[in-house]
Amino acid sequence: RVSLTISLLDDLASSDDNNFCGMFANNALNIYDGNTVSDANLIRRFCSRLSGDTGITSSDNSLIVEYKQGITRPVFGFFAHFRTECNGLVFTDFSGSIQSPGYPNPVGERRYCKWTIRVSPGSQIKIFFHHFEMEKKLNTYSQCDENTLTIKKEHLGEALYKNLTGTSISRLSNIFCNANKPVQITSEGNEIEITFSSSKREKNHFWLTWTTH
Repeated sequence: RVSLTISLLDDLASSDDNNFCGMFANNALNIYDGNTVSDANLIRRFCSRLSGDTGITSSDNSLIVEYKQGITRPVFGFFAHFRTECNGLVFTDFSGSIQSPGYPNPVGERRYCKWTIRVSPGSQIKIFFHHFEMEKKLNTYSQCDENTLTIKKEHLGEALYKNLTGTSISRLSNIFCNANKPVQITSEGNEIEITFSSSKREKNHFWLTWTTH
């Protein structure tokens, strides 16, 4: 999901006496939930001055921000910032994909993400890693430290991963980084919880897909 925070909006002088901003307003900031304006749902329309943070979150992975200005007098416009929300997401589709925030770019800040894939009872989930980089600090002796991807232990059926000695299969290893890069993971049952912890290091991103069988 995408989280947008509007911190400041100038007075666009298009609202009525009740501060209502109509669909034919000449000057407006429109926020849509979706990929294209024609198919997206309008979440909010702003026409008057706004100060203080106002948060809006998409239902999926896209928000559209549309700014219309027809007045000729000088206006500041607006100031906003966005970030990817990645915590507490539950997927129930037969197949799909998950990427680290901002992929293919490294995660530029400390993040903690948690995704749950839950499919029909009696099924298993198979995860395939197409890209995986989790760099650790040079001065640490542990195998993995700040940049890790973790599979909840009771959800792990089997993990195929690469390490310095080659490729291994394990039912015990559930914490992964560059020292033990995951290739393929199979769930024990019909649910799997994935946790991603990251620091500001250059190599801390991944891309995976899953399917159900």
